[in-house]
Amino acid sequence: MAQEFSISLPDDVYDLVKAMAEQEGTTVSGYLAGLAKERADVDRTSRERLARLTAKDRAADPDAYDQRREEIRQRMRAAKVAADEKKRAQNACYVLPDASVSGGGMQREVRGAGWEDIRALSYGDRL
Repeated sequence: MAQEFSISLPDDVYDLVKAMAEQEGTTVSGYLAGLAKERADVDRTSRERLARLTAKDRAADPDAYDQRREEIRQRMRAAKVAADEKKRAQNACYVLPDASVSGGGMQREVRGAGWEDIRALSYGDRL
């Protein structure tokens, strides 16, 4: 059974895919399905080859294999930590340095005054 879904492609990509599908005597959908299957087969073949090489390597020298595997895991963990730190640094907000001055707060004359009064004192007749 075939699943139906829609995708959006830029016009130039769609035109290219359509032309390639026509050259192969198939539809755009059939062409894309064929590409997906080819890619899945290549990925499966690569994973199988890697598994064979890994098994061969493990059989040849189990202790060295385990050591290399642990070193790779440690490097991968370190790379992930570094990437996370870089991302955190890029997303960090700027924090203004403390520029406060010593003092007891507002002067006695304006304590409890509203904004209009403070503004009038600050700007005088320039308002």
